[in-house]
Amino acid sequence: GILDEIIVNIDGLIQDQYGNYVVQHVIQYGRPEDRLVVVQGVNANLLSMAQHKFASNVVEKCLQYGNQEQKTTIIDEVTKPSSLEPAKEGEETTSTLLIMIKDQYANYVIQKVIDLADQRQLENIMTELRAHLVQVKRCTYGKHILARMEKATGQKV
Repeated sequence: GILDEIIVNIDGLIQDQYGNYVVQHVIQYGRPEDRLVVVQGVNANLLSMAQHKFASNVVEKCLQYGNQEQKTTIIDEVTKPSSLEPAKEGEETTSTLLIMIKDQYANYVIQKVIDLADQRQLENIMTELRAHLVQVKRCTYGKHILARMEKATGQKV
């Protein structure tokens, strides 16, 4: 059927200016098994999808309409702590979360993540934000993220 055609071309559709709407529709109204295929595809390339103008909307839809396990998988990927390796001379440590906060599209995904995260995930985000507070405050979208976190947790970052 038509959904099988969509699933076969999912990666291209997710990043297409019109195709992303088709994929969002599948996430919102499709069968659970089709939604799973989309969420798995998104999760496999989460960072690049979140940084893409059109695909970032699909990532947000996955967070909004995925089941609890699917949401948790995506949020855990975003909130995993940065590597414990010390930064090389002249470099700053980084993490998926930090990269996404600095991105013009991915920061919206982070805002959605904050709205949906459980206590453990919010604590991971808070730890990461506090560890890189200077960098976060310096970036354009950082203030939005900090305000969202303070609203979600009731505590100052």
